[in-house]
Order: sequence, then structure tokens, then C-alpha cells
Amino acid sequence: MSNAETPTGKTNIQPGTYIDEDGWTQKLPISDAECILRCLKNSPTGIENDQVAYLIKSIENGEVVHMNTYDQSGRTSKKIVIEYDVGTYERTKSND
Repeated sequence: MSNAETPTGKTNIQPGTYIDEDGWTQKLPISDAECILRCLKNSPTGIENDQVAYLIKSIENGEVVHMNTYDQSGRTSKKIVIEYDVGTYERTKSND
């Protein structure tokens, strides 16, 4: 769309933006992980800085996954799971 004529006559659309159905320039949506990171990086004073830094590192090096959960009583919920430090566990007879 860059350098293309838009309904409002705008040209030179900035990267990371688009023109909506009403002709307004909008920012492209961000991922959930990016949203969480922005919130953590702008955390209020009084929050433990080491804990925030650990969470930021975990999210940057991990994967954010959406899950739907169901149980036998019919209860459903949605979860956002941050998976990080993924490894392999060696099972031995003494671990069972």
C-alpha cells in the first residue's frame, strides 16, 4: 500500500500502519507477547525490578500460547501460557 492512492488521498503510508475502512491511518495490531512486554517495561513504581526483569527475559525467550480448558463438570476457561526454559527430562527407574 505504500505510495498507493488511498480513499482519503493519502500516500506514503508508514510501515506498520494501514488505512481502515473509514480512511484513517491505524497502527497494525501487536502480538500478545509484545503487549505483555510493553506492560512489563512500563510497570509502575513499587514493583520489584528483579522480578520484572526475570519476567521480561522469560517472555522474550519463550512462547506465548492460548489454550481453552474444559473439565468434567462442564466448566470452560481460556488461559494464556508462557512456556520458557524448555528442556528434556531423562526418566530412569528411580524417577518413577
